[in-house]
Amino acid sequence: MKESKEVKEVKEVKFKPQVLSINQIAIDKAIELSNDKLITFNAIVDYVEEHTDISKVDLKALNVDVMAEFQRAYLEENKGIANVPLSFEKTAYLKELDTKQLEEMVFVYYENPSEIYFKDGKAVVEDVDISKYKRFTRSQEENDKVKAVKMLVEALDEVGKFTHIYKSNIQKSLGSFVIHHRGSDSLNLNLALLPRVVKA
Repeated sequence: MKESKEVKEVKEVKFKPQVLSINQIAIDKAIELSNDKLITFNAIVDYVEEHTDISKVDLKALNVDVMAEFQRAYLEENKGIANVPLSFEKTAYLKELDTKQLEEMVFVYYENPSEIYFKDGKAVVEDVDISKYKRFTRSQEENDKVKAVKMLVEALDEVGKFTHIYKSNIQKSLGSFVIHHRGSDSLNLNLALLPRVVKA
């Protein structure tokens, strides 16, 4: 009689990326840029409204090319000041229009990399995509390192209930596998030990 052999299936652990760090400084900067973009656009609209009939201005076209759309609307509004068609420059000269302020705002506007889009006819900015500023693990080995540090920190927290832990010494004893942040007195995985993806 043959003995039946039980075959055990080894399930492979599916890798799931974990958040390693979040660049809050970059997130705050992106939010600031978005807000500045909207403020500048609204200031441009105020200028255009002061010199033209804003209802005849295409705000989407204004967003794409401020000067082109403003000049189109301005010429349309002032086409009757002469018997012959005039260029924007000549029309602005006759009307004593100073566009220096607008040109300065336009420069600031297009230097800002944030994007404007329109919702219900109003200019708005997209919410900052936080995922762009997160760094994730790229392998199960990196996940295991994160887990090991988490277990270490939890163990030290337990020991810390009974005695003072010199966390800077922990960093030294582990060969900088972890980094001690003095401000928060916390231990974290040393991300410098993890290779980054080099973009081509």
